[in-house]
Amino acid sequence: MSISIKSFVVALTVIAILAAAGTGIYLYIEYQNQWVTTNNAVVEGRIYTVSSPVPGLVGAIAADENTRVSKGDLLSEIDSTLQELSVQKIKAAIEANNLTLEALGVQPERKVDLEMARARQRELKLLLEEAEFLLHQFQIRSPAAGYIANRLVETGEYVFPGQPLMSVVNLEDLWITANFTEEQIKYLRQGQEVDIHIDAFPEERLRGRVAGVMPAGGAAFSLFPPDATAANWVRVAQRIPVRIILEDAIPENMRLRQGMLARVRVER
Repeated sequence: MSISIKSFVVALTVIAILAAAGTGIYLYIEYQNQWVTTNNAVVEGRIYTVSSPVPGLVGAIAADENTRVSKGDLLSEIDSTLQELSVQKIKAAIEANNLTLEALGVQPERKVDLEMARARQRELKLLLEEAEFLLHQFQIRSPAAGYIANRLVETGEYVFPGQPLMSVVNLEDLWITANFTEEQIKYLRQGQEVDIHIDAFPEERLRGRVAGVMPAGGAAFSLFPPDATAANWVRVAQRIPVRIILEDAIPENMRLRQGMLARVRVER
């Protein structure tokens, strides 16, 4: 009798395990049929590279790493001594030409000289505008609001036009770039709602919306795209970037940073 009871218990246990496994498989399949998911997602935003339009010595740096700045804030100054002298020189020439104009104005017989002096005055004013505009270029200002990062220069270094000085990282206009496999793309379309979970804040949930599916996979933009003609070529499912915009305001306790990893799911 005890053997029969033991066999019954074992059989019941096996049935329960199989039922639980079957239920789990069923729920997993239903979940997969309802949602398109990926954990290959990252928080992204705009990063502005700050450079100098003019050559010269870095005279001062007004913003340190991780400093918050607003658009138009002074970040750095290039030594502008020579340009300031050029401005003063042109202003002095304008003053001297004014005296010439006054003198010629009382001499009707020198009408030609007067016209030439007036033309010279117009030319000097244009030169002054150009010189003052160039003088402002020696002040490097922030192109956008954000945080200073990746500062590459120090005071006293000589820089060239276009040389990167630092970056401004925007943390206000963020989005998610999710890389779905090519088999999943057929289930995605613009406007679909998205559930977003940031790995750094697993308890928080953000709502988003599909902004668009990129027209090419990541391999298309690679410096060294895979060579399909190679003898050792391996077929691997490609991933297509999908941009997801955030619908919710970011909670204050979520200090999102560009580069954070995320998990997203989109209902089919």
